[in-house]
Formats: sequence, C-alpha cells, structure tokens
Amino acid sequence: MQLHPGDTGGAFFELDWDPKNEPEGHWEPAGGDGWQKAQRTDVISRISSIELQSHAPQSMAERWAAIAGVALKHDEQGRIFFPLENADIRFVEATDGRGDGLGGIDLVVVDRLRLLAEAEQRECRVSNDQVNVGGMRFYL
Repeated sequence: MQLHPGDTGGAFFELDWDPKNEPEGHWEPAGGDGWQKAQRTDVISRISSIELQSHAPQSMAERWAAIAGVALKHDEQGRIFFPLENADIRFVEATDGRGDGLGGIDLVVVDRLRLLAEAEQRECRVSNDQVNVGGMRFYL
C-alpha cells in the first residue's frame, strides 16, 4: 500500500510485507527471490537508514510512527527515528532549501576507499563520511 505525501508528509509511505517473513529475501516486485542474484555488494552492502527532512520533523515523525504503529526513539545525536525490521527512518530539520522529503540515505560501506575515489572523480565527495549525488546526501 502506498500513501501519498499529501497525507503523510515528506515522501510516499509504502507499507509492504513479505509472505515468507523475510525482510531481506522474497520481494515480488523485484522478481521474488531472483533479485539477490543481481545484487552487488562489493562497495556497498545495504541501506541502513533513510532520512526524511521537514520544517516540522517532530510532527512528521509522529504521523509516520502512528501510521506504522511503532514508537519513536532518539539516536545518540538526539535525532528522532523509528526502527523497522531492516532499516531505520530518521527525521531531521530541512536545512538545504529543498523542503520536505527524502534528504539522505545511510549506507553500510564495504569498500570506502573505492567509493570515495569514484565520488571524487565525479565531484560528488563531500567528506570521508558523505557523498552528495544530485542533492541527495549519502552517509557512509
């Protein structure tokens, strides 16, 4: 089920479930179990969190948590988030001029040197911990 950003704030909120109860496994829109054969994990192994930005992050977080039926938490930096089975959703203040929406993605990096070299070559490297592609922040 997909909920429109006009109803949820920030981004489409998609609720999925896996009939086999494998959050990293069977996913019919990607070919069932077949997607794993095409997955490349030599540089990045997975997404660990997404970051939704808003001019009212607390309000957005409360709405999303109520829809998902999960409790809000705070990380070590005091940011609001809630955990899901395979990733977290974090809510932050919109400070980049783009308004409400997806602002960043946390990546679990396997080969940081290769990733940073490629980002440097494409003029996307921000720091040793962040790459920016098309306005999207990727946290390493």
